[in-house]
Amino acid sequence: MSRYRGSARGWYVLLEMSSSQTESGVRGLLERLLEAALDEALVADGVIAESRTQANELWHIREAIVEAQLYSGSIKHDVSVPVSRAAEFIIRATAGVTETLPGIRPMAFGHVGDGNIHFNLTQPERADTEAYLARWQEFNDIVNGVCASCRGRSAPSAASE
Repeated sequence: MSRYRGSARGWYVLLEMSSSQTESGVRGLLERLLEAALDEALVADGVIAESRTQANELWHIREAIVEAQLYSGSIKHDVSVPVSRAAEFIIRATAGVTETLPGIRPMAFGHVGDGNIHFNLTQPERADTEAYLARWQEFNDIVNGVCASCRGRSAPSAASE
């Protein structure tokens, strides 16, 4: 698993599939899906957990995102957009905030399959946290504007140190 940490990619997907049927063929379906995506150059790489321990290690990467953001200023947004507009929202919101503040570190994660996205903005490295968090409304307006244009809704956001 460690060979995937530190590999810079624009997008990452953590997909978990399960079935209540013992011989459902879910694993084979996932293998064929990944193989086809690799053949079509839709993905650059992939890994399928071979055990519950490995699956837990993959989920730890996702769960560690929130913990990692505790150590610097972060402006949080919880949005819901139609699934068909999720990628558009992430691309446009990322462009909007990075054009406004180069070096800002957007982190989009969540349940893209149902359109719920946590769109958190971590301050640029070595930035003054207080000054960054003072711009909360500015970034909130950008993210909420993109969300609304994608026919979405946003929950109240928060700023945290």
